[in-house]
Amino acid sequence: MSEMMDVLVVGAGPVGLMTAAELHRHGVRCRLIERLLEPSPHCKALGITPRTLEVWDDLAIVHQALTAGMGLRGLVNIANGTDMEISSAALPEGAYGFLTLAQYDAEQILAEHLGTLAGGAERGVELVSLAQTEDLVTVGLKHLDGSVETVQAKYVVGCDGGRSAVRHALDLHFEGEHYAQVFMLADIDIDWTLERGYGYKLARIEKGEFRGAGACIPVPGDSRRYRFSTVAPEEMLPQDLTTSGQAHWASDEGPPLEAIQEMLDYLYPAGAKASNLRWSSFYRISHRLVPRYSLGRVFLAGDAAHLHPPLGGQGMNAGLQDAYNLAWKLALAVRGRAADKLLDSYHAERHEIGRQIVERTTARMNRVMEGDVDEQEPLREDSQLWLHYRDSPWVANEPADAAERWAGPLAGDRAPDVTGLRRPYVRHDERLFDLLRGPRHTLLLYSSESSPVEDGERFLALATELRARYGSLVQVLAIVHADSDVLALEGLPMLSDGRNEFAHVYVPQSGSGFLVRPDGYVGYRAEAIDHERLFRYLAGVLRAS
Repeated sequence: MSEMMDVLVVGAGPVGLMTAAELHRHGVRCRLIERLLEPSPHCKALGITPRTLEVWDDLAIVHQALTAGMGLRGLVNIANGTDMEISSAALPEGAYGFLTLAQYDAEQILAEHLGTLAGGAERGVELVSLAQTEDLVTVGLKHLDGSVETVQAKYVVGCDGGRSAVRHALDLHFEGEHYAQVFMLADIDIDWTLERGYGYKLARIEKGEFRGAGACIPVPGDSRRYRFSTVAPEEMLPQDLTTSGQAHWASDEGPPLEAIQEMLDYLYPAGAKASNLRWSSFYRISHRLVPRYSLGRVFLAGDAAHLHPPLGGQGMNAGLQDAYNLAWKLALAVRGRAADKLLDSYHAERHEIGRQIVERTTARMNRVMEGDVDEQEPLREDSQLWLHYRDSPWVANEPADAAERWAGPLAGDRAPDVTGLRRPYVRHDERLFDLLRGPRHTLLLYSSESSPVEDGERFLALATELRARYGSLVQVLAIVHADSDVLALEGLPMLSDGRNEFAHVYVPQSGSGFLVRPDGYVGYRAEAIDHERLFRYLAGVLRAS
């Protein structure tokens, strides 16, 4: 029996890499294992949402993603190769737009990030057994030579995909079903006259009736490269897919280039030449959700917990944000600094998000399959900027009844970025996201132009008390109106809202506060900060030193 580890992460795809990296960033050792010997070279997941880019901004890897990816300018509906309807992907909210980035590039970026923190994944290692008690989890790990290693961990996180061994070991039902149709997917070059930088939805309409649809999404790295997907005609399917009633996740061998060209000609008769087939696959689409994201000391994230139609690039992004939600809580628990029930908030918050995404993408997929080709993509929802935890028992507005009249982010909402903040003795303006970066809670306090001195004294006393109780787990920043003087208070950073962006976006009153969690969501909002009520809230999240 090897020495007990803090956390075992199973699966080294994007979600597992993200989970391991976040645990290490929060100061917790973990072991990351992966059954496959090499990362998949295929372009599976492709879209990166604006919210995921904000998350990667916090991890300081957003530059790598923007460099490797391609900004998505919009989506275009095309019927019979001629009738076009264009929708812009630009959003007025959020720090970033939509990005196309191949899954293998995302994995490389996350693997390199993990390598700067702690090393990497152990490949060729498979979980074959799992049992847990109230105090620990015991797992069996099978190595390439056939030997089985027994290890113990305080916690286990299953990020091992739709066929999750961790989920099977927990005997959790994967509730849902799969579509009867078989789909085809191909990574190809396309020569056509359509403009680069857009995603294209192709439809075939005959005598007013819907006859088929497909999608071409640009893959970064080559100006002609696209990922093409559509429903596969039955005559193109291998025998095992036509006779089996099982929900195949993907076939080992996909359609040849000739079949892909045939479908492209059918959906886009204006003319497009397919070439350079890198990879193709037949697959079925499922919509499934586990009843629980955690059981005892074991947690599920990503495709191990939820599967849904690949519309709007929601799948990988939802999994990455599962990891972002879980890791800081798990790290606090390992370090003995989490409140007793904090880990329960992972299921409470992320299962509801998973349910919403599964239901929304399934309803959209049903409409597509029924021929609703005119439906516009709900890009605002797909951005994931507006997913929230307002109903979570682990967030609070103070007073609760004020939330109905407040503008700006409420408790449970994502904390938006703000620019133009000015700090004394610093020449450049600062972004709020830069100030929030790091594995801690941040309390943002606001003072209007009329009372910076009085507020500053109260804020400093609160910051001193928070530091005494929670140390580096909570930082305090004061932001003052652009027309106010910035006070020099030792122990309390104070910045000027130089462009009044903070006042415009957060809509605070003088003396109000926003407690932003390590995952970038507002955990607590107070109309007027009260020490006793703030510490009562914090006692449900953090354990004082």
